[in-house]
Amino acid sequence: MPPQPGIVVGREAMLKLWVDAGFGSEQFGRLRCVVTRANLQPAVANYVLQSGDDSWKALALDVLHIEDGIITEVVTFPGLVFPRFALPLTIDVRAEDFTRMSETGFTSQLSKLDERFES
Repeated sequence: MPPQPGIVVGREAMLKLWVDAGFGSEQFGRLRCVVTRANLQPAVANYVLQSGDDSWKALALDVLHIEDGIITEVVTFPGLVFPRFALPLTIDVRAEDFTRMSETGFTSQLSKLDERFES
């Protein structure tokens, strides 16, 4: 399955895309991110929980290219690819033992990704 089409260049453009898509709004829902890997590269599996739902649903798999500790490229695939990477399409809301990046902070996890996947 090919990545989602579209090219966004630069931090400000990426943030604008997220804001325009509703990220962080109540209408969009809450995000749950899981550190994983895809094709030997660090990746983040993104799940969304909308108001009233009883499970997190696969949203997107972001494959990261990191150079000198900085994310230089993100290739996004739709959530339908999750099973190919042994990731569930849904996570029950009560599954608190599932690894969450939010427990230690998204930024601190991303800064450790290149180190983790180089070994």
